Amino acid sequence: MFSVFYIFIAAIIFIFGTAIGSFISATVYRMHKKETMLGRSYCPRCGYKLGFFDLFPIFSFLYLHGKCRKCKSKIDVEYFLTEIISGAVFVFSFFYRWLNIDAEEMLVWTILRDWLFLGGLIFLFIYDFKYRILPDKITFPLISAMLIFNFFLEENFKNILIGIAVGAGFFLIQYLISRGKWVGDGDIRMGALLGAALGWPNVVFALFVAYILGSAATVPLVLMKKKKLKSQIAFGTFLAIGGFTAMYWGNDIMNWYLSFF
Repeated sequence: MFSVFYIFIAAIIFIFGTAIGSFISATVYRMHKKETMLGRSYCPRCGYKLGFFDLFPIFSFLYLHGKCRKCKSKIDVEYFLTEIISGAVFVFSFFYRWLNIDAEEMLVWTILRDWLFLGGLIFLFIYDFKYRILPDKITFPLISAMLIFNFFLEENFKNILIGIAVGAGFFLIQYLISRGKWVGDGDIRMGALLGAALGWPNVVFALFVAYILGSAATVPLVLMKKKKLKSQIAFGTFLAIGGFTAMYWGNDIMNWYLSFF
């Protein structure tokens, strides 16, 4: 009985998450094109305005075989993957908090905070990966939202402020020393966002994970001479993964590591 209930809840949240993922994909495209978010979605190749049955996350992509209904041009698979990943991440986040938080009121607000943060990370991951930019229109509102949520969730606000200082300061120092050659100014805001959401010392763990992943992805390309040391990388993508990892496993991994000392 309970297993059926859990499956039902997971299915509802997954559908909701895929809808958010679809919205994120549309927002990424329209923000880059400087288009309004109002109005129906359309095929970027032929301009066909999508109908009701074209807008179901995942199912429409599969039903249409990944092609536009009118011009039959291929739909980027990233839309499909974003919907699946968003749905899976939302389900994971819900059950993780449900199993670890007893207070019902705290549970609801914590889940809402997590979903907003995770949705923002997915957006920033995609946008930075595609366009090498971390837009202020997303990072600044997210920083404000994380501060408000963490205040009402009675998180240690001193640790939150320290987290912002460390996250933003870490990139600000690099930016000033290199005059913007090592990191972009968007990374400074992204660091502040991680600090506002994760606080101290989890922000350090997020940065650590991001740099490990960034090195693992970049060093082989440099060795194969497919990328130069001075080449720009979409570091926001790695920061997004680091933020997600630190949100749920940062404390456990750091406590495990410190237990050896």
